[in-house]
Amino acid sequence: MSEIQTATAQWKSTPHLILLVAFVLFLVLPLTIGFQFYLRTDANVLVVIVWIIWAYNWSKYSFFRE
Repeated sequence: MSEIQTATAQWKSTPHLILLVAFVLFLVLPLTIGFQFYLRTDANVLVVIVWIIWAYNWSKYSFFRE
């Protein structure tokens, strides 16, 4: 987790930029998978709610270490 904090401070170098892009893709993965299966139903609201919780918790523990 400390690598992600370091990557935000030095985001212009290529390894840190790749790490940040991978982290963002990791956060968006449940949203895209959920929409792939539930886009035509009303369950997409649940997918968005679960994704918000997912992204918030990973961001909180990765950047603020609470």
